[in-house]
Amino acid sequence: MNFIKNLFKKTATKITALGLVVLFILSIFVFWGWYEKQINKVRGMYYVYKGDKAYKKHKLQKAINNYNKGLRLYPEHAKARCNLGNIYVMFEDFYSATDSYSEALKHKPNFIVCRMNLGIVEAEKLANYDKAIREYDTIIKSRPRIIQIPFIYSNWKSTKQNRAIASYNKGLAYRGKSLYVGEKSFVSKQYLEKAEAAYKFALKTLKKSYDTHYNLALTNQLIGDYREAGLEYCKAINIEPMNFEAHYNLAILLKQLGHYKESLIEFEKAGMLLDAKGDVIKTRHVYDVLNEVNQKLVYIGEYEFLKDRTESYLPTKEVVLHKGKVVVDRHDKHKLLRYMKDCPSKQLFKDYEIDED
Repeated sequence: MNFIKNLFKKTATKITALGLVVLFILSIFVFWGWYEKQINKVRGMYYVYKGDKAYKKHKLQKAINNYNKGLRLYPEHAKARCNLGNIYVMFEDFYSATDSYSEALKHKPNFIVCRMNLGIVEAEKLANYDKAIREYDTIIKSRPRIIQIPFIYSNWKSTKQNRAIASYNKGLAYRGKSLYVGEKSFVSKQYLEKAEAAYKFALKTLKKSYDTHYNLALTNQLIGDYREAGLEYCKAINIEPMNFEAHYNLAILLKQLGHYKESLIEFEKAGMLLDAKGDVIKTRHVYDVLNEVNQKLVYIGEYEFLKDRTESYLPTKEVVLHKGKVVVDRHDKHKLLRYMKDCPSKQLFKDYEIDED
């Protein structure tokens, strides 16, 4: 009896090991498809890794080749498909880009960055506004699992940011649709109102976003809500006072409403900023319109106002022309910034009442 026990002790480990080997070999024959898939997955990830390295070094064709090799072996790799889509965008092959993004989302539907990219390409490059809006709505309506570890990690802020950015892009898409159907039509106004709602939703999170305030102002201007348009332009100017577009559009709006004094001030600012950038064509256009406003002021007898503007509209005596560009002494740049940031027409729009006629 002791002999059998000793023999079993000596051979049990070997028998168990042999049994496991036999079972492993049998499993290979029985589940060969599963093993093959895992091997291909490892090989695919190796090529994706090489593709990522090439992508980071901007060796785009090499990245494409490696990603395609990796995806043939491991088709479910969503990030590789999304990166491939990004590369196609760089090559302006937008249809291939949308195909890659769409395939990535089949394997990973909650891939927010990829879905955002798909929406942007569909709207801005292919004018597929309805498709883009559906993608943005998917992001806005998504309810990802919120993970919060106090003082360490929280994805709540990034989730809110993604929804806000998607809503902003949705506003741009509706703005594009309004242009597509033709301005000043009933359908166009409906699209503009949807764009307005999308921008307002975005501003709940993106409170300091120049682009969102600017596009909301532009949309309100097109709708005919001039009060809100003027106030939003002023908010955009307060955020980025050295950006000429808001000054220029506000000047156009004020000119349209017959507020020539305030319009002149904003045209002067837009002209100075464009002059500093060296944009000759746009600068010439701004000063041409500025000349029209000057003529209007002369016509209505605002001689004293024009005289004062001619003598003292610059915010500092250190603003000079150098080689055709506006140059400001570094000690006086804060004065120029305050001047650009000021929006004297703000109170005008606060008191403005829409003419219902």
